[in-house]
Parts: sequence; C-alpha cells; structure tokens
Amino acid sequence: MEAYPIPEQTSKIIAEKMVKEFMARFGIPLEVHSDQGKNFDCKLINDICKLLEVRKTRSTAYHPESNGLIERFNQTLGRMIRTHVQQTQDWNQDIALLLAAYRSTKHPATGYSPNYLMLGREVLSPLEIQFPLPKSINDDENKKDQTQYAMDLHLRLQKVYEEARDNLKRAAERQKRDHDTRASEHSHPVGSLVYKYNNVHHKFESPWSGPFLVVRKYSSSVYKIRGKQKSEVIHHDRLKPFVGGEIPVLVGKLKTAMHTEGRD
Repeated sequence: MEAYPIPEQTSKIIAEKMVKEFMARFGIPLEVHSDQGKNFDCKLINDICKLLEVRKTRSTAYHPESNGLIERFNQTLGRMIRTHVQQTQDWNQDIALLLAAYRSTKHPATGYSPNYLMLGREVLSPLEIQFPLPKSINDDENKKDQTQYAMDLHLRLQKVYEEARDNLKRAAERQKRDHDTRASEHSHPVGSLVYKYNNVHHKFESPWSGPFLVVRKYSSSVYKIRGKQKSEVIHHDRLKPFVGGEIPVLVGKLKTAMHTEGRD
C-alpha cells in the first residue's frame, strides 16, 4: 500500500503523484481503478492512461464495496492516524512510518507481509539492526555462492507465492460465497418493480423512491432500471422489491409493453 499526503485534490497534483512517485518507482501498471471522483476521473488522468496504455476503470456510483480492498485499507489507515494524532498532530509527516508498519505486518488473507510478497524479503527494522542474527547463521549464509543463493531464493519465493495464491483463492471463494448468498436473497427479475435508495435526500424524507422497472440484469448484483424520466445502472444494494402502492402511468405502460414483447 502507498499513500501520499497532498495539499489539495486537483487532477494535476494527483497525476504528478501517480506518475512521478508511484509509476517512477514501481513501473507502469496494467490497470488503474478509481472511484468516480472528478479529480481522478478526468481528461488529464484519462489522457495519461491512454498515453501509457493503462486500462482505466472505475467503481460503481455510491457503492464503495466495488473497491473494497482500498476501502478496508482506508479504514485501517484512518484508525492508525487517529491513534497517532493523540500523540502528535503532524500525521502527514509520519504517514510513511505508519505505512511501513502496515507493510511489515502479516496479512491474514495471504499469510505473509506485503513487504515479503512485493520485495521477496522482509525489510530490516531498527530492532533487527541493533540485535543481528547469530554469527554462525551469517557464516553459513556467506558460505553459499551467489548462484546457489539466487536459486534457493527463487525456490523459496515460488513456494511463498503459491501459498499466498492459495490463501487468496480461498479468501476470494469465501467472499464470493457470502456475496452470492446476499445477492440471491435480493434478486430482481427483469420486468419486476423495485424501489431505489437515494444517497442524497432531505432529512425528513424517505430515502426510497419509485417504483422503477427492472429492464435488464447485467449480473447477480448489477441491474438497469427505468423510471418516468430516464434509465440508470445500479447495484442491488440500493434496490428493494416494490410491495404495493400506486404505480405511475408511464412505468405501468412500460411494464405492460415488456410483458407483451415477452409473450410475442
């Protein structure tokens, strides 16, 4: 994980951090995924990605779970910063040290620290510098020539990466199983009516509006709905079944037309 304190979230500053600090150190990624913030989903960033042949994707609106890895990390980093600012207010000066602590901690999903998976080794801590390994171990290591050491390192990393992939696969299967269970509980067939949850609403108004007509199902969690004015693609977390009440004339006509087309 990398994080960069910035004075303001302009697209120019974000582009400079992305290219000069991240890509210059780690190389050009195959894909860049972001939320729908205008400062990251703008012409400048898109032009840079096009120039460097980087695939640009973005998460679903009002659905942070589609970028869950970063959202969980942001929560962890936020807790670390809140704990840190109880001792000092200069968190932006020490964020590199907070990230270093995170990267050196074993991850429960992989069984290894991010440092080890990224670098092929654990980084030295001040404690390990002050108390080095016993001399006999260092002597044994020094007896190996560089070729043998490289071969041993390759085999060790191969084993580590296989274990990490297995652990990640099991974690992904568990997450998919939980996701599919939740999604199946709220499945909306094409042609059914649903309510939509509005993230922005007045304090004393119901956040649910509708009904809307489900006109297409892209996956178990993504639907296209149609209302009186327009269509939109939305995640199932913001939908719930329509259970009765007055159906707008236009929505009723759309529903009737869809059923007629289906019989034909």
